[in-house]
Amino acid sequence: MFSLPTEIVDQIIPYLSSKDYNQLIRVGRAYYSKFIKPLYQNITIEDSDKFMLFLKENAHHKHVRSIDMSHVYVDADQTERLSVLFPYLTHYNFELDMHNDDINFPQPFLHLVSLTIVVGYSEQPLLAIFAKMPSLESLYIVDMYYEELTVDLLSHIHKLCPYLKNLYIESFMVKRPTEEQFESLQLHNRLQTLVIRSYSLDHHYLWLRYVGFCCPNLEYLKLEDKLVSSKKPKSISYPAKFHDWFWSSCRRLIQFEAVNITPDDLFLKKLKLQQERLQ
Repeated sequence: MFSLPTEIVDQIIPYLSSKDYNQLIRVGRAYYSKFIKPLYQNITIEDSDKFMLFLKENAHHKHVRSIDMSHVYVDADQTERLSVLFPYLTHYNFELDMHNDDINFPQPFLHLVSLTIVVGYSEQPLLAIFAKMPSLESLYIVDMYYEELTVDLLSHIHKLCPYLKNLYIESFMVKRPTEEQFESLQLHNRLQTLVIRSYSLDHHYLWLRYVGFCCPNLEYLKLEDKLVSSKKPKSISYPAKFHDWFWSSCRRLIQFEAVNITPDDLFLKKLKLQQERLQ
C-alpha cells in the first residue's frame, strides 16, 4: 500500500530506477504501518461536525480500534452507522442523549470487548444495545437513572454477553433481590470483577447472597452506597450459616471494598483468611 504524499511521489518518480522505485514502495508501506495505522487506532471525538467529516472519509475506518464519544452527542442515526463503518472496533465509550431516538445498530460489533455507556436520563432500552455486542469482556454502565438495577437485569446482561469478565454498574434505583430469584440464577463463571454503586444499598447482604450463588470465580467485589450519611453505617450480623457457604462458593475472591456500608465482622475476618490463603 503506497501512502507517501502524492505531491512528493509525483515529483521524484521520473528520476527513479526500477530498483529505486521498488525501494520507495517499501518505504511507503513502512510509513503506512508505522505512522498512519497507529494514528487512527484510538479516536477521541470532541466535535460532532468533525466526526461527521471523518465518517465520510472511510479510507482509514478499518484501522480504528477505539472510539471515545463521551464528550459529544451524536444523532442516533449517525451512531447506528458505527457498527458498519468500524467493523474492527474493540473499545467504545459513549453517552446516550435523552432527546435522541432509540439506537438500533444494524450489525453486531463482533470484535468489541469493552464498552463504557453513560446512560444519564435516557430511557433507551439497554439490552437492545448489549445484544449487538456478544464479545464484550468489560462493561461499564454509568449514571443509570431510569432503569432499575435488578437481579433480572444482570442475568439478561450475562446471557447477552457470555464472555463478560468485568462489570461496573452505577444506578440511581436498585431493587432488593429475593430468595426466589436466587434459586433460578445461572452461574456467571467468567465474571472476575463486579462493582455495584447505588443509593440506599442497605440490603447489601442480599447482594452478597447473589454473588455467592452465581459468581464462583469472582476476584474483586465492590459495593458502594452513594447515599452519604453523617452517621456511621450500622453493622449487621449475617446468619451463622452464611459465612462458610459464601467463602466456599467464592474461593477466588481476594479483594472486597465496602463504601458507606459496614459488613459483618466475621465476614471481614473470613476475607482476611482467604487473602492469606491465596497470597
